[in-house]
Amino acid sequence: MRLSEAIHKVVGDDQQLGYFISNRLINLSRFASYIKPTLESLTGKFYRDSAIIMALSRYQRKVDVTYRPKLKISELEIHTELATMSFNKDHEVHEKIQALFNKAMEEQEYFTISESNSEITIISKQDFLKRAKMPEPKYEHYDLSAITIQFERSMLEQSGAVAAILQRLSFQNINLIEIASTCTELTCFLEREDMKLAFDTLHSNFM
Repeated sequence: MRLSEAIHKVVGDDQQLGYFISNRLINLSRFASYIKPTLESLTGKFYRDSAIIMALSRYQRKVDVTYRPKLKISELEIHTELATMSFNKDHEVHEKIQALFNKAMEEQEYFTISESNSEITIISKQDFLKRAKMPEPKYEHYDLSAITIQFERSMLEQSGAVAAILQRLSFQNINLIEIASTCTELTCFLEREDMKLAFDTLHSNFM
């Protein structure tokens, strides 16, 4: 296999990577070093980085890839006037959050819990959290909005579906404060002023 054929195989099998190269969104010099072991394995030959860069440059000039992920969003739902609080996870915090969760359910308030091995985060309406008698959080953020992305169950079998969503938002320089997910939903929490841009970005790309 020739070097040009190996590059076509490595890049051509990945539509997203092809899009990056054809639109000059990737550093060819660094990418050449990254794929060098793969190319040498495919061809059985040793290459200088300069030879790979030149071959990539030729490939870049002739390839034209329009990348549109197959992911289809079925619905977008927006929540506003939210706040987040994060705590070190211990028994006392767990009990207080459980009581607060029960109260939120009684009052039909928006409420999300996310936890790791050492931390636990709650997200709800900011007025609701301001009234809550909680310990001092290690982190809190107010005036947030959330956009919940619903997609078909079949998308669970598609590699890179969530990455495609987050990538599109990052291209718009949208900072995600928190992320929560379930089987067929992904919720992104962001600054209120970024909500319209996030909504328009997701709607135009995936709906």
